[in-house]
Amino acid sequence: MLQRIRDNMTGWVSGSIIFIIAIAFIFWGIDFGFFNRDYIALVNGGEVSTNVYRNAVQNQVSQAQRTYQDELPEVLLQQIRNATLENLIRRELLAQRVAERNYRVGDEQLHQSIRSMEAFQVDGVFSLDSYNARLAGVGRSPTSFEAEQRVALQMGQLQDGVAATEFLTSSETRRLIELFEQKREVSVATIFPAQFEDAITVDEAAVQAYYDQNADLYLTPETVTLRYLEIRGADVAADIQVTEDDLLSYYESSKAQLSVTERRQVRHILIEADDEDAALARAQAVTARIRGGEDFAAVAAEASVDSSTAGSGGDLGWVDAETFEGELGDAIFSLAQGEVSDPVRSDFGFHVLRVDAIDGGVMPSFAEVREQLETRYREDQAGERYYSRAETLAERAFENLYELDSAAEALGLKIQEVPGFTRANNEVFPGHPEVAEAAFSISSLEDGENSRVIELGDKHAVVLRVADHKPPQPQPLEAVRETIVQALKKEQSVAMAATAGSELLAALEQGASLEAAARDKNAEFQPARLIDRADREAPAELVAAVFRSAKPEYGPVANSIQMRDGSYAVFTVSQVLPGMPGAVSAEARMAARRAMAQQIGQSTFETYVQDLRDKASISVFEDDTQEAPQQ
Repeated sequence: MLQRIRDNMTGWVSGSIIFIIAIAFIFWGIDFGFFNRDYIALVNGGEVSTNVYRNAVQNQVSQAQRTYQDELPEVLLQQIRNATLENLIRRELLAQRVAERNYRVGDEQLHQSIRSMEAFQVDGVFSLDSYNARLAGVGRSPTSFEAEQRVALQMGQLQDGVAATEFLTSSETRRLIELFEQKREVSVATIFPAQFEDAITVDEAAVQAYYDQNADLYLTPETVTLRYLEIRGADVAADIQVTEDDLLSYYESSKAQLSVTERRQVRHILIEADDEDAALARAQAVTARIRGGEDFAAVAAEASVDSSTAGSGGDLGWVDAETFEGELGDAIFSLAQGEVSDPVRSDFGFHVLRVDAIDGGVMPSFAEVREQLETRYREDQAGERYYSRAETLAERAFENLYELDSAAEALGLKIQEVPGFTRANNEVFPGHPEVAEAAFSISSLEDGENSRVIELGDKHAVVLRVADHKPPQPQPLEAVRETIVQALKKEQSVAMAATAGSELLAALEQGASLEAAARDKNAEFQPARLIDRADREAPAELVAAVFRSAKPEYGPVANSIQMRDGSYAVFTVSQVLPGMPGAVSAEARMAARRAMAQQIGQSTFETYVQDLRDKASISVFEDDTQEAPQQ
């Protein structure tokens, strides 16, 4: 079982199972047959749509570009295409399996799942207007969206059912704690490329050769001329006219929200009704004593059988109309402040009540809340008008897919234009990479279509189209000469650091100490210290290499790694200390056990999906994969 964890820590599934099961296909969604039946793959006869594949690749490419802030190399683009297709194939396999096994998701579960999605909430509460507007903005219907979400939830049921079959024994938990809480004593010598750069000279021939071989790295940014329509709730709100009749009508319809719920602070004395007549007589006697002037709290302490309140003078605290039902609640809310009730029968016995204070229950007058009403009325009207305009914008932009003039005329909007818009442009729409994603999508660039409605914030949205497209062009050598010189210096200095690091490691194998060998190579030396797998001082890749290294048996074990920044680290592991299960609290052990069981369950599900794939009949049309978005 432990080996299975290690075997499945890597591979396509580690980052994709969530992608398969996720309920996050809202904005480039899978429509389960609601679009044209062109396909890129057949999975047991089921189709993987080319449209879905292309949109998914575009989505992944856009995310990668946001991460790297640069044009993506072809090798990475091909990896994205392959991984996206593989994910869609496996998702189709899971959709088929849940259909075969008759998994069911009820309407209430489906609706609760959709209501919980932040994309459809306004101020943390589900908004039907927002739901309809956002789906309309991406050309989706509630019917198709809810169908795909139902399947996604069914897939979640399948995953949970498979994963729940795994568990860890106590002995396995101890072994895992020994492994994952392990500490290693390590010394490190690091050689940095920068120490060699001053000695490197780059000649013109090398610059020219590098430029010729890597011309695709030195292109001008791809640009578009962007035209767009923009709607804002604030602009709509400014045009709203409010009359007194409007506010008076709104006041009448809002009384339930405006009134303050009445509360009462109540005391009681409870007389147990083991004998109905005798209990009533005792309750009447208690009532007479209090009305005769005795202290309510003192009588409650003496006579009440409610042990939870007798010591506090019978105090029930503040209650509202829903706290007590039936005669008891009616009696409480019929008393005047300070009034003592006659005995009131309940399932618990007879109560003698007194109301000490009354709060709320007053409906504010129109004049008192007029300003508040006008603000709320304007906000409500602005919301309704905004969502109506957003729906109109989505409909007109979709109906007239190749121009914005019709939508602009229908809404009285001015078409705005941004020339020279790039993928990295953050000036016009700061913090909204989805604008660039839409601008550089296949549907915009190749098909010439309007975008979906893109929401930029609360009651703020745009629809855009590309008016002009300029592909990347090679930059002249003179414009990039210095960049190439620095790249060549970096390349050579990294190689020199690796050579020096290998020589340092060889010196250790000949018997030199790490500190002495580091001094000879002008390396940065860090003396021995204990680290664990969560160490934050050393680079993560160095920590990983230390824990991959063999355990020392007859002396320190030496090893090395060249890190992503080009620096070369040589290290020695001098001792290994296993984790101590006895030093971990029972709660922590149980938490670790649950976490590991969950990880094993995830691994089991990944194996389950792979088995489905191995047994499936799958045909992939390779030519179509090459037509997916490039950048």
